[in-house]
Amino acid sequence: MEMLAGLIAAVLERLAPVWVAYREAAAVDEKANANLVAAHRRRHETFAAMVQKLPEHRLRRPPDESTDTAWAIGSIDVYLLLHSIRGWDGARYAEWLRRTLIDQLLTPE
Repeated sequence: MEMLAGLIAAVLERLAPVWVAYREAAAVDEKANANLVAAHRRRHETFAAMVQKLPEHRLRRPPDESTDTAWAIGSIDVYLLLHSIRGWDGARYAEWLRRTLIDQLLTPE
């Protein structure tokens, strides 16, 4: 989970400025909006693949719900709130994400 959280944090840190502009374009352009929706779906598929690699007996919730939880927690919107509004750096976000994913997705060993 540590590697995954670090990877998500690194990607979101690079993607955040572009994503904000893309989201603003999607608000006024139908094609940009369709592309944004497609990007969200691809991210969800990526999180589903991640959850499928976890031992199912360790999941707190069914795989579909676990996917939705990880997808929401690891979203660009949550990253932007914590980074831009709360002033978190990438390392703090990555550590929080690691702990939160473990707490929300997995039962204790």
